Amino acid sequence: MLNIQSLLKLFLLVQLATLVQSEKCGFWINLKSSYECKEYMYEESRYKLPENATEKDFNHLDGLCQDAITCFSQYDCDEVQREKNRINAACDLVYYQQSPQRECLIDFFKEAYIAELDSMDTSCFWRYSVLDNRPARSSKEFKSRKYCFMKHVETCHLEAQDYFNTYPESYKRFSRYMANRVAKKNCTDPQSLLNSFHCSALVELFQSWSPEVDSFPEPDRNNVLSRKICRDIEKCVATSCVENENEKKAAMVCKEIWKPKQKKTQPKRK
Repeated sequence: MLNIQSLLKLFLLVQLATLVQSEKCGFWINLKSSYECKEYMYEESRYKLPENATEKDFNHLDGLCQDAITCFSQYDCDEVQREKNRINAACDLVYYQQSPQRECLIDFFKEAYIAELDSMDTSCFWRYSVLDNRPARSSKEFKSRKYCFMKHVETCHLEAQDYFNTYPESYKRFSRYMANRVAKKNCTDPQSLLNSFHCSALVELFQSWSPEVDSFPEPDRNNVLSRKICRDIEKCVATSCVENENEKKAAMVCKEIWKPKQKKTQPKRK
């Protein structure tokens, strides 16, 4: 004879088999998604790269991310969407750290910053403050400038192109991260990591003004653009989650150049 526990298990299995995707969020949908996608449920250790990660580690996590999103995508409810958002953020953090995506994003920040500084710029970045820190404006700009960003991606490494072109809603999430950047001193979320890429872009631009390797030019105190990039570097490096000696050096150079000049004291008359 079946005992109560066996009957309960049988009842649950029948319910899981008859549930359909169109049902509203609730106990059964959560139960079904937890059962079918249990091996993909978010755990920080599961979606985090080990130190000194190898290509094999990246490939494993890439496969895990793809399978997880496929599994959770069959459900359309708030609770499952929140779980999917956590997984997407963890996976994006990993993807952004890979060299092709990192270089592509840093180059994007360079291009956008230069366009904002140059009143004669005719690129699609002109007059669009995609690096604006105000969430409402930044979100609007990114949504309207998807074409601009994707045109930039076409110049990137094939791996970066594949990620932004094929990974589900990658640009939409990138836009959301950029519109909600919060300064943190650890790179545990995509927003913080993107902020550090922005810093790297500014410093690389600043350093490119000098013909000497590993050195920085002395900005012209009367040059408005020099003053702006120095201020942006100081502010960015102060909130970056990456400890980068080159970026610290750039911030120190800027701080030294732009610190207020001390007034010369006149010798006292005898």
